Parts: sequence; C-alpha cells; structure tokens
Amino acid sequence: MVSSSIAELVIKVPFLIPFTRAMMSGLISVSVLGWVVNQAGDPNGEVVIHVAESEVDVAIGGIVYRIENRRYEPIVCKLPAGRHELSMRRDGQVVYSESFDLDRGARLILTAWDPAVTPGPPLSQPER
Repeated sequence: MVSSSIAELVIKVPFLIPFTRAMMSGLISVSVLGWVVNQAGDPNGEVVIHVAESEVDVAIGGIVYRIENRRYEPIVCKLPAGRHELSMRRDGQVVYSESFDLDRGARLILTAWDPAVTPGPPLSQPER
C-alpha cells in the first residue's frame, strides 16, 4: 500500500533527502548561470536604417545623418539597449518619426520613408 505521509516515505527511502538537496542545488546553480550568461556580452544593440528618401536629415541616438541623394547602403549604428527615437526631417519639418525598443545584443532593421509620398513602406528592390 502507498503511504501518503512524506515523513514515512523519507524513513522508508532515506536517500531522498540528499537527492532532494542535490536537485535543489543544481536548479539554483543553473538559474544563476543562466542569469550570468544573459548579462554577459555587449550591452548595446545594432540598428540598421534604410532611408528611402533624399534631401533629408535622419536623426537617431543623438547623431544626425544628412542624406543628399538617395542612399542604397543603410546606416548602421550601435546604440545602448533601451527606448530610442528615429526621426527624418525635410526642410526642418518632421516627415517620419518612430519610437522603438532595442534589446541588448539585438539587431533591428528600420526603414525611414515619407508617408506623404508613399502610402506604405517602400518595397525592397532586388539586388542586381
């Protein structure tokens, strides 16, 4: 007959106490190791910005990039993890603005475009 009392079970199977302690120690160790691995590495993330307009100023992370002609290579910048703002201005007026969250070690791809000119994000062009 199966006993319902834990105390009786421990008396009958005495190796459960050290086994339980070992299991709990292992779980705690794995938890601490997981936290350490999560905190290790670069605290920054990377943002790749494709600009679909010309004659604009693109601002991100406190840096302003002047786009004279249409750019085909993206702007790549490292930013600290957290909340950031991407804005694009033409003749001093904001034509595009986007807030985003960047996780540590993450890579985010954004497109800056003028919704007054194009009703949706521009379609990607195949490389030749």
